[in-house]
Amino acid sequence: MPSTHSHSNGRPSGQTRHHHTSHHHVTRAAGSSSHAAARAQAAASRIARIPTSSSPHATEEATRSHSHRKSSPLDSASIKGKNAATGCVLSATLGLIIEILNDLLARSGHTNTFFNGLTACLVATAFVTGIYAQMIQLRRWSRQTRQRILIGLPVALLTLITVIPNFFEKPALENIMRGAPRAAKAPPPPADTRETDESLVKPGWYGELQRNGLLLIVSSFEENASESRQFNRRLFKPVSYATFTAINLGSATPVALNSLQVKAQLDTGDVTQSLPIEPLLSQNAQANRDLVRRLALPQQLAIGGMIPDVPICMPSGFSWSRVIAVTVTLGGREVTVPGRVMTAEEKRAFLDKSTTERPAASGSKGSAESWYKGL
Repeated sequence: MPSTHSHSNGRPSGQTRHHHTSHHHVTRAAGSSSHAAARAQAAASRIARIPTSSSPHATEEATRSHSHRKSSPLDSASIKGKNAATGCVLSATLGLIIEILNDLLARSGHTNTFFNGLTACLVATAFVTGIYAQMIQLRRWSRQTRQRILIGLPVALLTLITVIPNFFEKPALENIMRGAPRAAKAPPPPADTRETDESLVKPGWYGELQRNGLLLIVSSFEENASESRQFNRRLFKPVSYATFTAINLGSATPVALNSLQVKAQLDTGDVTQSLPIEPLLSQNAQANRDLVRRLALPQQLAIGGMIPDVPICMPSGFSWSRVIAVTVTLGGREVTVPGRVMTAEEKRAFLDKSTTERPAASGSKGSAESWYKGL
C-alpha cells in the first residue's frame, strides 16, 4: 500500500517539519552570535581609544608638555624684556651717580674726563636696553617690564642732559685759563723785620759776636714761649730751649761746623755743657727726620752762607740768668759770645743800636743783623 510504504521508508511528516525548524533556529543563533561578536569587537576598539583612568598623571604631564612647547617662545621673550629693562635701570642709575660725583670733583677744582666718558657709555647702554625692552613689550606685554622702562629711560635722559655740557663748557674754560697769562705776584713791601720775626724780640738770653767775617747770634726762649713749646713737642722729655746761628759774612778761611754742643759759662765761673741733640731727636726719629737731616754734620759755611737755628738744649728749669757767655766751636776753634737776659724792650733797643752802629763787613750787603733778618 502506497501510503504505508511512503510512511515506512521516509520520515514522518512531523519529524521533517521539526528538522527544518531546528535548522532555522541554529542558523539564526549563529547569525546572532556573529553580530554579537562584531558588536563586542567594535565596543572593544572604542574602549581602547578612551584613555583609562589608571594613568591620569601621564595624561596631565603630556598635556602640560604640549602647552609648554606652545608657550615657551613667549615666555622667553618676556624674560628677555625684563632683563633688558633691569639693565636699563641699573645703567641709568649708575651713570647718574658717577655724574654727581664728577660734578662734586669739578667744584673742588679737579676735573676727570674719564668719568665723563664712562657716564656717556652708561647712558648709551641704558637707552639701548630700554628701547630693546620696549620692542619686546609690543609682542609680550609685562607690567614689571613697563615699570622698569618708565624708571630707566627718564633717569638716562636726565643723566644725558647733565653730562653733555661737560664735553663743551669745561674744556673751553680750561683752555681759556691755560692760555691766559698769569698775573705776576707782586713782591711784598719791605717791612720791619722786628714786626715779622717776633722771636728776635722775645724776652730771654741774647748775645751776638762779629769777628773775622763771622757773625754768631745766640738766643734763648722762656719755657712758655711758642718756640719752646713747639720744639718740646718733638721730644719725650722737655728741655730748656735756645738756638745759635752762624753767618759767614766774608771769612777768608773755610769755616765748618763739626759739633752741635755748646758750653755755657756761669757767673760763678763754672761751665755747663749743653745736652747732645742727636740722642734727644732719635727718640722720636719719625717726627724729627727732617730736622735730623738739616742738622747733619759736618756743615760747611761758605761765604754768604748761614747755618740757622741750631738747637741748644739745657736741662729743664735751667737758669739762663746765670749765664754770662756761650762758647760755640766753629772750624776747630772756640768762639765765645757774651750776652745776658733781656726783656723784650731791652732786646729791641739793643737790636736797633747794633743795626745802626755795627760797621758792614766785607762781602756783606749791609750790616750783619739786617742781612740775617732779611733772610
